[in-house]
Amino acid sequence: MTTGTSIRWITAIAAGLILTSILPGKSFAANPGLVDQAITRVKAPIFMFENVDQSLVNNKAGTVKVWVFFTDKGVFNKTDFDNEAASVHLSDRALKRRAKAGRDKVLFVDLPVVKQYVQDIEGRGAHYRRTSRWLNAASFSMPFELLQEIGSLPFVAELRPLAGFSGSQPVESGPREESSPQTGSSFALDYGESSGQLGQINVPAVHNLGLTGAGVTLAIMDTGYRKSHSAFAAHYAAGRVLAEWDFINDDNDVGYEDGDPLTQWNHGTSCWSLSAGQADGQIYGPAYQANIILCKTEDISSETPVEEDNWVAAMEWADSIGTDVITTSLGYMTFDDGSGYAYQDMDGLTATITLAANTCDGLGIVFCNSIGNDGPGLATLSAPADAFDILAVGAVFSNGSIVEFSSRGPTYDGRIKPEVCAQGSGCRIAQANGDDSYGYGGGTSFSTPLVAGAACLIIEAHPDWTAAEVREALKSTANNAISPNNDYGWGIIDTYQAMLGGEPCCIPPTLGDLDQSGEMPPGYNVDGTDLTMMIDMLFITLQPVICLEEADLDGSGGTDPQIFDIDGDDLSLMIDHLFITYQSLPGCP
Repeated sequence: MTTGTSIRWITAIAAGLILTSILPGKSFAANPGLVDQAITRVKAPIFMFENVDQSLVNNKAGTVKVWVFFTDKGVFNKTDFDNEAASVHLSDRALKRRAKAGRDKVLFVDLPVVKQYVQDIEGRGAHYRRTSRWLNAASFSMPFELLQEIGSLPFVAELRPLAGFSGSQPVESGPREESSPQTGSSFALDYGESSGQLGQINVPAVHNLGLTGAGVTLAIMDTGYRKSHSAFAAHYAAGRVLAEWDFINDDNDVGYEDGDPLTQWNHGTSCWSLSAGQADGQIYGPAYQANIILCKTEDISSETPVEEDNWVAAMEWADSIGTDVITTSLGYMTFDDGSGYAYQDMDGLTATITLAANTCDGLGIVFCNSIGNDGPGLATLSAPADAFDILAVGAVFSNGSIVEFSSRGPTYDGRIKPEVCAQGSGCRIAQANGDDSYGYGGGTSFSTPLVAGAACLIIEAHPDWTAAEVREALKSTANNAISPNNDYGWGIIDTYQAMLGGEPCCIPPTLGDLDQSGEMPPGYNVDGTDLTMMIDMLFITLQPVICLEEADLDGSGGTDPQIFDIDGDDLSLMIDHLFITYQSLPGCP
């Protein structure tokens, strides 16, 4: 361990991040509160986090916004915990998702923050903003001169400044990206000009198998949404929008409201359409039949900076409803005085918003966040993209090359970022300036919801997979998985191969066994059912089989390994095998 690293660990301990009891082998990456027992924190000998407290000092002439972290939740033993947990309700959907991570019970992170602690701080002149169950913290605005008094309270472990949106994630307008030709007859859906961005990540092959995101829940956290847009009509008609909340104004209207900037709903409308839109001939998102949770968290007006406590509150709310996937396309770096997190804070353990993101995996949530639009330099990522066990997403052109603005890793502690990439230039999007308005745009903001939608398809295909298994499938089958780096990460995702789990389908001697019946001796597993499936695929429904490698009998390959590899030569080989020479089929490619 280097001297610098040692200092950071010592600082973390001094700041009270070490708990009085941590399970053996417990990683800092996960929230230590993911246990069904009482947890208490050691009160920090210094009450402000060393790396970011200067921003509070710089604001000494006025009001400061801070996170106040508490030492406990008023429970100190298992009996106390069980009594408090009995009053906590978790939705069936959330419990089912958490069960995959072995946590289908009330955890310490679910217990409420102690109201008396919040009231005590309010009584001293602070203005309450929000609480976080996951972090056992509350956010406040308070006069600078109150900091020392609040920090000295016996139940306060630590103070941190509240971070705001860094401004690194604008919608990048631009023309359509030319993409490789797609054969419309091979698709079950009319993708219109969204076919390129979907084809690049191999979504059509999954759609053609009947997977649509149905039954999976996707939470979108963004600026607001034009709910009347034609791209979302099917969601409302089918009752798939499960919940909506505006965390800026604390109401249930996530659309445009009086007083909003004119473009408030632009970014969210586009991101929703990319992940789950549905409009024939215009746009499809990968998870176009997923359940949707809409969170309006990002105020774009310059007078009211975006702040992370809305974001954290939305995360916890979406968890309680039972979301499977969260997509968000913003970065948080700046404080009220204009300073912000430095690169050395991008270690997965420092930024408050990152600590919240670290909690998702342990609760079974696949969390997708943009890497940022501050490339091409190394180490240009922003929080919470530095979190552990998430999918930070970079942007590529339609030809697969990295977009210059796509931020790069590594994290300060040396982890590769981003994890994966998708198209983030010239993407087909729904636009908020009209109910039937469509256009093009780019940014890692737009590559991220494509990956989130793909994650929903993987969960639909494998409802028993954990969040970690979904992430690993998407990473291990991406096109740079052999040599991941800080430009592309593991590369452009392949949704179809990820759905297959990354394992090769063709295991000798099963070539040609399209229905995978395996009923005959080795080399003779192919029967009339397999022939029927191939004829159907080639000439009738054009639906590919679950394992296309099995159907490419001559191993010819083609312009698209999921669509164009199967042809008349393969059919001839199968007929020859079944009815003429009875010769065994070639070995697996």
